[in-house]
Amino acid sequence: MNRACALLALLGSLLLGLPAVARAWEPFRSENSDVLKGNAHLAKGQVQEALSAYTEAAKQLPNEPGVHLDRGIALLKAGKLPEAREALRIATQGNASPDVRAKANYNLGLAFLQEAEAAAKQEQGEEAQKLLLESADAFKNSLRAGPNNRDAAWNFELAKRRLVEQEKKEQEKKEQEKEKKEQEKKDEEKDDQQKQDDQQKQDGDKDKSDDQKDGEQGKPDEPKPDEPKQGEDAGAPRPNEPEQGKDGGAEPEQQPPEAEQQEQPQQGETEPPMPEHMRKALDSLEDSEENLQKHRAASRARQRPRRVEKDW
Repeated sequence: MNRACALLALLGSLLLGLPAVARAWEPFRSENSDVLKGNAHLAKGQVQEALSAYTEAAKQLPNEPGVHLDRGIALLKAGKLPEAREALRIATQGNASPDVRAKANYNLGLAFLQEAEAAAKQEQGEEAQKLLLESADAFKNSLRAGPNNRDAAWNFELAKRRLVEQEKKEQEKKEQEKEKKEQEKKDEEKDDQQKQDDQQKQDGDKDKSDDQKDGEQGKPDEPKPDEPKQGEDAGAPRPNEPEQGKDGGAEPEQQPPEAEQQEQPQQGETEPPMPEHMRKALDSLEDSEENLQKHRAASRARQRPRRVEKDW
C-alpha cells in the first residue's frame, strides 16, 4: 500500500514538471501594420493619413474593439462627429477590455459634448439637451469601466452642469415666447378696439352732418330786402316807385280783391313775427301810397274848372 502511494506521488511530480502547452496564435491581439502606421501618423498630427490607415485596419480586423477605438479617435480629431460616435460605440461592444471600453466611452462623451455646443450656438435648445444627456451617460459609463479617470469625472460634472443651464435657458425662452404671444394678442385686441372706436366716431360725425344738412334743407329761405314775399304780386311796384299808367301819369294802386287777400289770423292765433327789414319796407310803402294819394287829389283840384258865380 505504501509502495502504491509512493508510486502515485512520483507520477504526480513528473506531470507537474512538464512544460505548458503553447497557446494558439490570436490574430486580433497581434500587431497590425496599418494600426502601426495610423499610430505614427496620428502622433505627427497627420489626422487624414492616420484615419486612412485605421480604416484599412478595421477592414482587416472588424471584430477588434481597439482598432475601432483608434479609428473613432481619428474621426473625432477630424471633426467628423457622427462617424466618430458610430466607431466608438462599436469599440464599447463585444470582447472589449475594461480599458478599451473606458477610453471609448470617454471619447464618445467628448463627441456628444461637442455636438451639444454646436446645437446650442444654432439656438437648437431641445437638441442640445438630448446631446448633453448622452454625453453625461457616456462619461458615467467611462467611470464605471475606469473609476480612476479624473478627466472622465471632470467632464461628467461639466456635462451635467451644462445640461442644467441649457434646461433653464430653454425654460426662460419658452416663458419669453409665451409673454410675447400674450403681448401681441393684447396689442391686436387694442388695435381692434381702437378701430371700432374710430369707426363709431366716424359714423357719429356722419350722422350729425346728415342731420345738419336736413335741417338746412327744411329751413325756409328769408326774403331779401326790397323783394316781395312769396304770395305777393310779383308785378307790384317797389316802395318809392309809382306805377306808370297809359298816359304817363301815375295811377293809384289797385287793391287786391278780397278773395285774394291773405286770411287774417283768427282769434286766439298769434301771427308769426315779421322780419325787421320787411316791416320797414311795408311802412315805407304805406307812406309812399299816402303821399301819392294826396298828390293826385291836389292835381285834380287844380285841373277842375272853377265855376264863376254871378254876383249880380
